[in-house]
Amino acid sequence: MTPNTIHYVYPAWPNTRPLSYVNYICVKSAIENHNPDKVKFWIDGDPVDNEWWRKIQDMVTVERRPMKGSYGGVSIEWPQHQSDVTRLEILKEEGGIYFDTDVLVLRSIDWLRGDEFVIGMEPGGKSLCNAVMLSPKNHPFIDEWLEIMPDALASNEWAKGGVVAPLELAETRILDLLLQDAEDFCPFDLHYPYAFEPRLNRATEALIKYSSTIHLFETYWRDTIKNITPEWVEKNDCYFSRFVKGETK
Repeated sequence: MTPNTIHYVYPAWPNTRPLSYVNYICVKSAIENHNPDKVKFWIDGDPVDNEWWRKIQDMVTVERRPMKGSYGGVSIEWPQHQSDVTRLEILKEEGGIYFDTDVLVLRSIDWLRGDEFVIGMEPGGKSLCNAVMLSPKNHPFIDEWLEIMPDALASNEWAKGGVVAPLELAETRILDLLLQDAEDFCPFDLHYPYAFEPRLNRATEALIKYSSTIHLFETYWRDTIKNITPEWVEKNDCYFSRFVKGETK
């Protein structure tokens, strides 16, 4: 059985983006809409001190864990890739629910807490969304994923270890793995920053009609998300603003 513990992973590296207002809202949404027993925020150092990190700390249990910048003899340059590894290690050791800090939780996914490893597709069907995962501890799929991770990290393909290689692995498993449709966890593609565009409100509502979570792709839309503040939310009538104001269904 998957424990009702939410895990976040944040390598506090020099090239990691400071925690943002959007991250704060995402963590808050997970606590309020999923209602976990525990929330653990895993770091390896001291994040940049700002208002949003201080607010996040008030909502979570901060856990310190070394994130050494290598795996299986392969050097890791980017914090996103370190997180790809660390999130799997934590789910193997403890089990639970993993969310990226840019995942907006719309409703509880408690009904998925079974004995299977749960992960969703990304739009297009060529990759998995490792921004949302559920797993009991010591699930064999994690062992197999970590086994292929060094080769994936050594690839020139940016997200191979996190989202491409595991799909190839998942296609060999049918009994203890649940693959959710993209609309369940990751309804947005990378064509537009849907949640932050007022002109796309109708399209956004259609895409998330059956979604439990939304991956906001902060790495890709960083230039948009870094400007999102409470003041911005008040002035803009987009889906994210409506969500924060409690105006969404």
